[in-house]
Amino acid sequence: MPGKDIKAPVFSYFKCQKLKDMRIVFWGLMLFVFLGKGLKTSLLAQILLTPAQMQGDVNLLRLALEEAHPTRTLYITEAEWQNLWTEAAQNWLNPLSEVDFFRSLAPIVAQIRDGHTSLWISEKLEEELENAPLFLPAKLKFIQGQAYLWRNYHSSALWPAGSQLLAINGRALEEIVPLMLLNLSADGASQSHPYHLLENTRLFGLWYNLLFGRTASFQIEYLPPGQTTPVKVKLPGQTLAQLQTNFEKNYPTEAAPTPPLSWEWDKKSDLAFLTIRSFRPEAFEAYNIHFASFLENCFSQLDKAKTPNLVIDLRGNLGGNDAYGAELLAHLLDTTFSYYESLELLKPQFDFLSPPYLSGEVVPSRMLQENEKGTFNFINHPGLGPQNPAAMVFSGQVWVLIDGGSFSTASEFASLCHYYGRATFVGQESGGAYYGGAGGFMPLLILPHSGLRIQIPLLRQYLAVKNYPYPDRGLLPDVEIDYRPEDLQTGYDRAKEFVKKKGQKNLEKP
Repeated sequence: MPGKDIKAPVFSYFKCQKLKDMRIVFWGLMLFVFLGKGLKTSLLAQILLTPAQMQGDVNLLRLALEEAHPTRTLYITEAEWQNLWTEAAQNWLNPLSEVDFFRSLAPIVAQIRDGHTSLWISEKLEEELENAPLFLPAKLKFIQGQAYLWRNYHSSALWPAGSQLLAINGRALEEIVPLMLLNLSADGASQSHPYHLLENTRLFGLWYNLLFGRTASFQIEYLPPGQTTPVKVKLPGQTLAQLQTNFEKNYPTEAAPTPPLSWEWDKKSDLAFLTIRSFRPEAFEAYNIHFASFLENCFSQLDKAKTPNLVIDLRGNLGGNDAYGAELLAHLLDTTFSYYESLELLKPQFDFLSPPYLSGEVVPSRMLQENEKGTFNFINHPGLGPQNPAAMVFSGQVWVLIDGGSFSTASEFASLCHYYGRATFVGQESGGAYYGGAGGFMPLLILPHSGLRIQIPLLRQYLAVKNYPYPDRGLLPDVEIDYRPEDLQTGYDRAKEFVKKKGQKNLEKP
């Protein structure tokens, strides 16, 4: 732990996102362009967009978001939304590079506060950055808003895991992280999901270079565990391919391919662990796993063994097929239940999906039905209407492990499982909004002049839940457990060990 003479910066994503004072966003918009001046650039970055080109891309981006995004004004008002564009317009009066143009737009899109909606750089620029030695050779872990060095992708061990990262290239983390958070898209006022995103080494490296300029070397300042004197060390940057090579070399166990589902027993505590790392169909196809059959086999074993405790680990599960969430819930409820209350689109057709931008009917009209609100219900989805329990239902104690990476389908399952009172939740706030958000059909829009990319979710997904007191948050766990810095060195899994101890105590009861 840091000594008393070292001030540990704590970053609040909620403070960055709070909209009572919109000036923080406007100053952010100005600052991102300012930061780009005089920084090292590539030939691609030297190509400037004209004001007319930028205005054309801005007009198309606004058209797409304003006519199609179903939660655009869920967390901000229409007036606040319009003010964002008015204040940012001065950025586009003079030619800008793609990076500077991106810097001016990304925080506006982030204010929608939808985790499925984020503006991103062109495919060509992304490829250029990934092939350059611009990445910090370290994996970070955020604990209570503070950044700690975890895995080392350098050729030699330079720092003990669990060291607190204080600065990069002379910039304090208390300056770096809030600027990154201002650009990241997350559901509502989620306190956990943005930090989970920054723990991705690739994403952190890309954002660092986009916001603070390209650098091929990093001087980091860190505080080793139990010490009060910071240490400085200079590291060469790595390409994405080098990061992967060193990850596999330094951490062969962690780098080994892992199936999206795993099943294990802890006989000492009489706990069954069902770990679901993803709900993406392609992940199951890669391992030739049939999701429904796998679940049937697991719950059949539970029934035969009369196991009293089940732990479902959804940490780091960013979602996938929502039908899988309903199938899992069906093995925990012995009565008919609802998954989605409704799925709605703002319009049956969208101008931004028409030539020359995009073409093709995203949602067939036969699947839509106009409702009394003037929006359109998507009526052909397996998650709508009564959901029947599975043939094999587990009736024992259920624990669900969640964190900021439990997003999309994983977050939906957590909300519904909580609403039906079927589990005790352990860990950190789930990454997705409790009541649901935007998703479903998500056409990719590429802005014609800059090449910037954005997926526009078309469906407003209303989960069949109610009476949750925090409408802009994810599911807050019943038992909040975060990592501690020393866990990064020992590998101790506090949330998992907590439920193991609970299982042992249950066995000891007469």
